[in-house]
Amino acid sequence: MHFEGLTFTDAMEMKGAIKNFPKGEAMLKALLAGNDILETFIDVPETIETLKAAIKNGQLPIELVNQKVKKILMAKSWVGLDDYKPISLDGLKQDLNTSNSDFINYQLTEKSITCLKNENKLLPIRDLSQKIAVLNIDGDSISQFYITTKQYTQVDYFRITKNSPVVYIDSLLKKLEKYDIVLATFHLIDIRASKNYGLNDNNTRLFKDLSKKIMSSLAYWAIHIFSINCQNSTMQRLYW
Repeated sequence: MHFEGLTFTDAMEMKGAIKNFPKGEAMLKALLAGNDILETFIDVPETIETLKAAIKNGQLPIELVNQKVKKILMAKSWVGLDDYKPISLDGLKQDLNTSNSDFINYQLTEKSITCLKNENKLLPIRDLSQKIAVLNIDGDSISQFYITTKQYTQVDYFRITKNSPVVYIDSLLKKLEKYDIVLATFHLIDIRASKNYGLNDNNTRLFKDLSKKIMSSLAYWAIHIFSINCQNSTMQRLYW
């Protein structure tokens, strides 16, 4: 590929990277694979001894080590670290957080939102005189989504946690049937597919109950993309 820049590993303390390669072996393999800089590994002295031993037995050629060190020193020189001068911190926050940066962040957020289904044209909500509820599922006590929503219209706020009893959930679902629109936010806290993105029996059952009882007045948001078999095909689904 003819790439001549620096190559970094991801965090080398992660179990997926080191569980099968003990005593610094994972770091050695990362260097031999082409990486120049090892990021965030736990046992520094043990890794150094492993690398020293690999150099002595010829597994890690000293020429390769010298080449990587030279690349790192050249990169430091390129950014001026060979003649280091501390920068002034005055106004640093303002310099890093410009109005243009805020605008770019807004654009990135807007483009990252995906509407998968909107058959009843519920979104965007045009009639703000409707009775609207925001339902927070497995999220913080007061969600940012609710704070933003109430800047536009009157909304009622409800929250269900992973420890909410079934009796409370059932009574809340009954109460939500009286609303014209329910905006349900699923805060799935796990990014790993192996953990099913935080979906469990309770929030899956809740999702299905919402779809059956509230029907087409329900729009839901989720932090991660997921799919649940649902009888109601007219729900609005928005992911980010």
